[in-house]
Formats: sequence, structure tokens, C-alpha cells
Amino acid sequence: MRIRKSIMTASLACLCIAGAKAQDTSIYMGYAPLYPAQEETYATGTGENKFLEVAICIDPATDPLAARLKGSEIVGVRCFLSEEYRQKSKEFSSVALHSGTLDNETVREFVNFDKGWNEIMFETPQKIGDEKIYLSARVFELLGAPRPFASYKRADGTFFMNEGKTEWEEYDDAGPLLMQAIIKTDAANVANSASAEISYHPLSIQPESEYQCSVYIHNWSAEPLSSVEIRTTADGLDDTRTIELNPDIQPFDGRVTTATLRTGSKEDDDAEYTFSVVKTNGQTAQDVAPRKDDLYITKYIFTRIPVVEEFTGLTCSNCPFMSYYLDIAFEEYGKPYVYIAHHAGFQDDNLTSAADKSLLFLFEDVTFNPAVMYDRRALGEDDTTPIYGAREASHEPYLNSLKQTELYPAEAMVIVNAEESEDGSSMNCTVEGKISNIALQSGDKFYISTYLLEDSISTDVYPQAGMDTPGAPADLAERFRHNGVIRHIFNNNPEGDELTVNGNDFRVEYNGVVKTPDWNWDNCQFVAIVHRLNKEDRKANQILNGGSSRLNEIAKSVEDVSADGTGITVYADSSRRICTSAAVRSLEVYSMQGCAVDSSESLQPGLYVVKCTSASGKTSVHKVAVR
Repeated sequence: MRIRKSIMTASLACLCIAGAKAQDTSIYMGYAPLYPAQEETYATGTGENKFLEVAICIDPATDPLAARLKGSEIVGVRCFLSEEYRQKSKEFSSVALHSGTLDNETVREFVNFDKGWNEIMFETPQKIGDEKIYLSARVFELLGAPRPFASYKRADGTFFMNEGKTEWEEYDDAGPLLMQAIIKTDAANVANSASAEISYHPLSIQPESEYQCSVYIHNWSAEPLSSVEIRTTADGLDDTRTIELNPDIQPFDGRVTTATLRTGSKEDDDAEYTFSVVKTNGQTAQDVAPRKDDLYITKYIFTRIPVVEEFTGLTCSNCPFMSYYLDIAFEEYGKPYVYIAHHAGFQDDNLTSAADKSLLFLFEDVTFNPAVMYDRRALGEDDTTPIYGAREASHEPYLNSLKQTELYPAEAMVIVNAEESEDGSSMNCTVEGKISNIALQSGDKFYISTYLLEDSISTDVYPQAGMDTPGAPADLAERFRHNGVIRHIFNNNPEGDELTVNGNDFRVEYNGVVKTPDWNWDNCQFVAIVHRLNKEDRKANQILNGGSSRLNEIAKSVEDVSADGTGITVYADSSRRICTSAAVRSLEVYSMQGCAVDSSESLQPGLYVVKCTSASGKTSVHKVAVR
């Protein structure tokens, strides 16, 4: 066995030059790039004192490139280690080759691993045949040290891991391992070979449209790669695009670049798209296993407005802490959201409503406070309820969960319009919007829950337990207020009314609510959520989207509407000024950050929220794209 540290690009250049002059060359076969930046990698391991072995697979049956390498020799392994791992009382740290299955070990070479890249050469090269070949690296991981192996964040890949000498498990969501086979082969086997896969694409993409994305391109050949032609195929799509690479991608290396690709015509929440490189440097490419991705293709793309619901109570001594850290998370999140406080789950109090108690079926075994939901979605694969208890004295878990809601496409838009009655004694509320085709194709029933909420209610009015608990944050009393308190339920059923959808559209008009002097109307908001309702399956109650509107404020959750009930359409003309199809009483224009802008001026390209009051006094809200 021979080991050499590989950290110099020059050593790779020598391999490539040798490959250009002679028929045989040494190649690196692995989906991760040769020299990724540290911030582009995951630490892979357990973080414990434990046996740990990881492996990659070469499969001639599924990869045309691997099939072309049959008869070639695997002469070594290249792998990345986060720390040095040395042999002590017995040989342990090692690399191995397994034929057919991971249980069939053919070769094992023991080695002292250096930190960083290592190249371990086999004493006896191993030929590639018809069977799968697994290459593995093994260490005894140290507690408290950085996790020993690394995988590449910006590309998909499958690897295998064995913890504690128990069993091998497959991982396909952490990127390819920083591990490659070193193979001696005929240079013609890898000529004009490259693969491409997309990442960082929009969450939702319209059918038959172009979209921007990141593309990870891996050069499998011994020649620099200056351009690739990528073919995208899907149901109803066969599209080819050329990507110029500057600088070139060096032999056996990979890099992420940007590209504009196209979608097919079919709407699907799980549309399979295949990406193949058909030309490299203008020449017809040899086959490499195509890369696939599932895209969410929908005609209707809506902005996700997370709906956060807290189960709380005036007598719950721990509840102020969750509200305190949630509030900090909302500030750092910095985007529109809806927050509703449900005074139920522990003890009813003076702020408990029928809507609060109607949701207790979402708890698993026993109810408790404090607890929180995000879009009524079970965020973990193994979670059986969307309700989560307090985690730690930090805002980070709540902020991370808020961000996780954005990983799920919004299935509806919800526009909440509130206006004062002519005599000023009550507030009227109308909710309108759209449901996506994909959501409608599910055949689910949808429900709407609409509330009047009051925020910033002082603890002087409703005393809260736990405000003087030892160890409480110093500014708890200053910061804590009762927010999201349900003051009025507009829907007839406390758990929500079934929604009638006309095509994709819905509109619900509610009777006005009397302006009670006990409420601070400047702190009130009208909130609506469109959701599923399933009392038999707690995980089937997701919120499609939410919306809100405060008194005398623009709604923050609006989406594009064609025209209001008076037939007035709002649009941007060629000079980028906001126009209407008929005379209006007033026109208010806001940026998506909520800042008022002059509607008479030429606007910068972007999205704007427009509040329009018609000549008859009807108010509507639109989202307008200025291009």
C-alpha cells in the first residue's frame, strides 16, 4: 500500500498531460468536485466516539460511463478527512473495495489519514467487471472533533454509511461524498463525457416558461471543458440549451454555474425532469447517467405567508418564554406572516374562543402549553402531529421552522379586504383569492377560517403568569404583550367553513363586526386562512395560505387579481407607471416591503401592491408586476 497527500492542482495537470500523450490515463471517478470550498461542504459523521465507515458505488448496470470502464483498473481511492486519524494499538483506519455488495470485502488497505485530501494506492489494482463496486473509508470517530468525512452541498448524490459496525444505510439527501475512485483506463472511455444537474431552482415554476437555476456540471473527461449543451426532457418537453463556461472546468472537476432552462406544459407537484449533456466543447458527448429532479410546475405561483399558531394561556407560567422568543424570530424573519394565539390546551381563560378549543384534536395524546404550529404542517417525516412544544431558550428553532415553511409551495392566495361601514359603527370583511390547479386536482375539501385579531394587549388588562419567573429574560416584561388574540370569529363553524370554489376563484363576504370600544382598533387585524380539515388524520390539516389586513393599512398577503367587482383592472404601462382601466377615487401604491411610493412616477422594475378605491367607493387590492 502507498499513500500520498493530494493538495496541488499541478499534480492533476500532470495526469491530464500524460493522458493527452498516451492512450492510458488516470481518472478520478466521483460526483463531487476535486477542490470544493469549505463552505460548500457538509460535515458527515455522528459526532460521537464511534466506528464509522462511508462508501460510494460504481455501477456499470446503471451508469453508461461506468459500463465503458469495464476492464479498467481501480488503482486507488481519493478521500477527504477533517482531522488526522492515526493507527495506535491496532490497525483500524483504512480504505476498502467491496465487490457486488457492501458485505463482500475484496481489498482493505490500512492507512494513517492526514487532514485534507488523501490518495491511497492499492498494492494490487482491481478490475471493473459487471458487478457493482463499492469503495469505502473507515475511521474511529472522536468525540468533540469535527465530523471526519465531507459531502458536497451543491449537487445530488448517494452514499452509504455504517455507524458502530451495525448496518449500512443509504443517504441520498446530503450530496455526494468527497471521495473518488482512481482508475487507470483508455482515455477514449471518458472523452467528451460530462453530466449536469440543477439546484437552487424556484420552488414553483410556471408551465411552458423559462426559469433561472444553478447547474452543477461535472467534467468526466481528461480535457478542459469550455461549453456544454444540456438537453432537458419531461412530459411534453424536449429542450436543448448551450452553456458557455468561463473559466473552463478542468479534467475530472466540477463547478456550479447559472443557466436559464425551460419547463414543459404539464402542471404537476412532482414533475420528473431529466437533464443530459449531449455535447461537450461542441462535440457529441458520450453517454453518462442522466441526472433527474422533481419540479413543482403550476400555473398559479403564490407568495407563501406563514401562519404561526401558538397554544397559550393566561395561567401558563412557561408561555411568556415561547411568545418572547417567537417575537424575536418574527423580527429576524422580516417577511409577512400571520400569528394567531389560541388560548386553549392547558386551562381556558378570559381570552379563550370556540375556535381555539376546536383545534385541540391536533394534539397527539395530551394537550399542553406552550405549543406552536407552522401552517399546521408536520415538518418532520416521522412527526405525527403538526404541534410542537417549546424547544429551548432561543429564537433560532422558531426562526428555522418559519424558514422551513417556505420550502412548501403556497397552494392558494388569500386577499383580505376590510372596510368601515358608512356610519362608522362596524367593520366589514371580504376574503377572496384563488386555489391552484394542483391543489384542486387532489380532490380535497378546503375550508376557510376568518378572524378579527387584536395585538399588543397589555398584561395590565389581562395579567399573565410567569412574568416574574427566576431566570426570565431581562426585557420580558417590557417586550411581552398578548398578540393574535381572537376577538371575533366570522365563520359559522369554529373549525372553519367549507369553501366554495368557482373554477380557481373564491370570494366570501362576511357580516360586519361592531366596533366595540373595549378593543384598540388601531391594533386589530382581519386574518383569513384557507386550509384542509381532517379530524381523523392530524397530518392532513395543512394551511394552503393565509392573508391579513389591518385597519387603514394595505394587506401584506396580496397576489395578482385580474379585476375587482366593478370591472376595474390595474396594470403598469410601457413607461412603468401604474394605470387603471377606469377613473378611480384614489390609488395607493406600496413596495413589497410596505413603503409607499408615488404612483405618478415611473417605477423601478419589481412587484408592487396597489390599493384602489373606485368612484363608487369600493376598495380592492392588487399585486402588479412592473417590468
